[in-house]
Amino acid sequence: MNEWSFGRRAVMKAMLAVSAAPWVLHSRAFASSCDDHIVRLGGVTAPDTMNPFASWNVYWPLVFTYDWLVGVEAQRYPDRKGFAKEWSVGDDTLTWTLKIWPEMKWSDGQPATARDAAFTYNYLRGSMGTPDELSVGWNNTNGLQNVESIRAVDDETLQIVTKVPTRWPIDHHTMIVPEHIWKGISYADARGTFRNDPPLVGTGPMIVSEFQQGQFVRLTPNAYFRTGQPATAGVIFHLFNTADPIAQGLKSGSLDYGYGLTVAQWADLSKDSAILVGESPVDQRDYLAFNTASGDGAGSTKALQDVAFRDAIGYAIDQKVIVDRAMRGHAAHGVGAIPPTHANFYSDLSDIRRHFDLAEAARCRRLSGHQQRWHAGGQRGKQPPTRADHGIWLR
Repeated sequence: MNEWSFGRRAVMKAMLAVSAAPWVLHSRAFASSCDDHIVRLGGVTAPDTMNPFASWNVYWPLVFTYDWLVGVEAQRYPDRKGFAKEWSVGDDTLTWTLKIWPEMKWSDGQPATARDAAFTYNYLRGSMGTPDELSVGWNNTNGLQNVESIRAVDDETLQIVTKVPTRWPIDHHTMIVPEHIWKGISYADARGTFRNDPPLVGTGPMIVSEFQQGQFVRLTPNAYFRTGQPATAGVIFHLFNTADPIAQGLKSGSLDYGYGLTVAQWADLSKDSAILVGESPVDQRDYLAFNTASGDGAGSTKALQDVAFRDAIGYAIDQKVIVDRAMRGHAAHGVGAIPPTHANFYSDLSDIRRHFDLAEAARCRRLSGHQQRWHAGGQRGKQPPTRADHGIWLR
């Protein structure tokens, strides 16, 4: 990755989200031209720290600075490798061996090795069960309960042994941090007061060099990036709490790239020939959830415990109208709990997909009334077939 091809006034992706919060511009980093080779991004996000152990709101922009052990889609695309160059699992399905890039360096020039990766995970593991467990940020202890051990065999070899067969070693999203920066930070500070102020030290292509909360984050090229320093002079990530200024910035040319746009803005920007508009699948889902518990914690009505009654509601919802009108076509009909974006786990359940059918909804409602009397008679040995709950998946 030695060249980033962001075109001026180009929206490469529009991840659909909605925000109605007010926004006031304070950034001094606006207003420039293409000549400085600085990419200007805009997003609906509000990081309050650069500490991945203390906040969930740091994905943007820390994803440019820190590597995951294995990058997103690295199994399919060789240019998306993370901290590890390659990996394998033993015949026991429990022992993972990951080879770290040889002679890789942190952005401050110090060696980046398997020992830093082992430190990151063991730093998290060591906090488990303590009052200051690191469970409140992007880097958290989730999944580590299934890990038996993590150790650096040598500078280029990381070994992870799990308690049960799992893909966690290559599928989790922990940002690898440098031991020489974090080893002196207490768990209490890591999950609280330590802000990790710039300039950060990472192995990603761009390093956070300045952070003005609520305004912008400035990133500069990592001179030690493993495949060569990016050709761009830098990135300025403008922080917004509503999508309106992003759309205006794309129209005026003060922004090169924006995400977090609304469906209406997507449609409006699509009319501008100078703006390239796209969309990316996201795992957001809109669905109805029913409190079907009995005893303590039960819902306010027993009707929700009735499968036929829930079927009646399902058949009475016109998903196509919601997708076409509310999402303007930028969504997929839901079927089951797993979104179509997770193709490796998703099954086509079209044969049991509910469809909009008021007559069928009425039939199910009548059946539910019969079932309530049937249950009251004490016959609990048989239950009608359970249909999958459905929702709407945003693309």
